[in-house]
Amino acid sequence: MQSFAALRDEAYGAALLTDCVREYQITGEGYTTIAYTLFRCFGKMGKENLLYRPGRASGEKIVDTPDAQLQGALSFTFGMHYSKDAVSEGHLAKLAKRYTTPVQCYERADFLNGRLIFSFRDEKEDLQSTYSLLDIETDGAILSALKKEEHGTGIVIRLFNPYLTRQTAASINSSSLQHGETANLGETPEGHILKAQHGSLHIEPLTPCQVQTYIVKKK
Repeated sequence: MQSFAALRDEAYGAALLTDCVREYQITGEGYTTIAYTLFRCFGKMGKENLLYRPGRASGEKIVDTPDAQLQGALSFTFGMHYSKDAVSEGHLAKLAKRYTTPVQCYERADFLNGRLIFSFRDEKEDLQSTYSLLDIETDGAILSALKKEEHGTGIVIRLFNPYLTRQTAASINSSSLQHGETANLGETPEGHILKAQHGSLHIEPLTPCQVQTYIVKKK
């Protein structure tokens, strides 16, 4: 499980979303139950008679580890998504991405000027009430990162295909972008230029489990 696990039948579907521990097991009669691990601890460091991965600490028989067990009350958060219809994996992946990466906000406050700092008048800012940098049109690929280029003025877009099937082509739509190319995870261009047409940059289909980085430039 990366950030969600789901069960569904002909009529209903249930998905577990998590931004914490990613450990689960499908159990129950007919495998209709999701058992989710919130916290796991051990009172022994290794055992010789375990069915899977037996072992012990080097030079010791069995070592007690009481400090590694639950020491107090803990709180955890996770989400549940229920649906009467069969939910596609693509929808769940996007839903989990929104759940695990919420928009971060903070209250803006004026800098408190000390007596040794020269105070300036606040600059007037005339901004649009709404603004859209770009829109990514895709059915299967998931947006993993959107950031400024580390050593340049471009915008880094990273998409990944979480499925075992080839995903259809996608496009980056924006009237303010004029150039795009593929890059590796280190943001080094790979030389493949994205085709631009009518305000859109065309993205080739992603192979199963592929991660691809793109660097786009504004006009």
